[in-house]
Amino acid sequence: TFDRVEAPPILEPGPANPHGAGIAQVLRIADRWHMWFTSMRAWRDTPDGQAEPTYDIRHATSPDLREWTQDDQPTISLRTPQEAGIVRPWVMPDADGFEMWYSVRGPFDPDNPASRAYRLGYATSPDARVWTRRDDQMRFDNPPVQGDWDYDMQCYPTLSEDKGQRYLFYCGNDFGRFGFGYATEVRAT
Repeated sequence: TFDRVEAPPILEPGPANPHGAGIAQVLRIADRWHMWFTSMRAWRDTPDGQAEPTYDIRHATSPDLREWTQDDQPTISLRTPQEAGIVRPWVMPDADGFEMWYSVRGPFDPDNPASRAYRLGYATSPDARVWTRRDDQMRFDNPPVQGDWDYDMQCYPTLSEDKGQRYLFYCGNDFGRFGFGYATEVRAT
């Protein structure tokens, strides 16, 4: 069972996260705790008069899991106007440092509804703080085809390893409404 330690959240809305924070992953690295989380940055108007949130991934560290110091800049930021949200970081150490998987979506476009569908993104870091986006390296050897449960969307990745094999679990179309599944890593020989 879990008991709430304190009433207020450990990350609150404020200058660093103007509209809130959440969907975090926490890892202990050496003598500090590291947290990567989704930061709600702003709301913007859509062509149909609605508002949509924009968000990216930020990083914070803590010695005790209670007091957190956030980095000044986003860890994974929106690159272009064709991106509107980056969410659900998942970090794992590897031989060269660290890897991160996440979900990326575009803005609302009434002429292209598919632009809001999430796709999986990927980044690497030597130190768990400075990241290089490598979204083009996040691919499937057998990509989804029209009619597949994950053709329109892949989102909310989680990586797990068992007996030397890595598994990427993720949700499919309509945020997982049509199922979730996994892909196995194919290593170059």
